[in-house]
Amino acid sequence: MNENVTLMTVLEELKDFRAENNKRWEENDKKWEANDKKIDALDARVSKLEERRKSDKREIVEVLDTMQKSIDKQFTEIKDYMVVQIDKMNAAYIANEAEHKKFREDIKNLTQRSNFQNSRITALEEWKENFEDGIIGVC
Repeated sequence: MNENVTLMTVLEELKDFRAENNKRWEENDKKWEANDKKIDALDARVSKLEERRKSDKREIVEVLDTMQKSIDKQFTEIKDYMVVQIDKMNAAYIANEAEHKKFREDIKNLTQRSNFQNSRITALEEWKENFEDGIIGVC
C-alpha cells in the first residue's frame, strides 16, 4: 500500500504540476497575444510612417521641381531681357558709329576746304605784298 500511496502522491503532484504548467502556458499565451498585438500596432505605425515619408518625399520633390522650373523661367526671362538690351546697345553703337563716320568725313572735308582757303589766302597775301612792294604791277 505504501507503493500505492507514493504513486498516488506522485500522481497528485504531477496533476498539480500540470495544472500549474497549464496555468503558466495560458499566462504566457496571453502575454504572447498581447505582445503580438503590440507588434502588430508597431508594424502598423511603421507602415504609416513609411507611407508618410514617401508622401513627404514626393511633396518635397514636387516643391523642388516647381522651384527649379521657376528659377529656370526667371533665368530665361533675364537672358531674353539681356539679349534685347544688348541688341539695343549694338543698334545704338552701330548708329553712333555711322554718325561718327559721317562727322569724321565732314571734318576731313572741312579741313581740306580750310587748307585750300588758307592756301588761297596765303597766295593772295603774297600777291598783295608783291604788289605793294612793286614787284608786280597791274597791266
